[in-house]
Amino acid sequence: MLQDEREDRLGFARRTTYALLTLSGPGLVEGFGGSNQPGLEAARRTVALFQAHLRQMQYFAEIAEVRLEQVAKALAVGA
Repeated sequence: MLQDEREDRLGFARRTTYALLTLSGPGLVEGFGGSNQPGLEAARRTVALFQAHLRQMQYFAEIAEVRLEQVAKALAVGA
């Protein structure tokens, strides 16, 4: 396991996800082909980790939006 991955799993997952988006399709096939099936599975788990984080952040952002709306309403009543 890379030191970077041990120290900052989420950052590693984010960087891996973005890197996978910038690589060419043939480059990805070549990189994960042959005997690198474990690498492909590890990359899938890493991307899934980042996706779960994004879903959680979306949930928190929605809650924050509701709370801000409540504050705006309270301020409007008090004005």
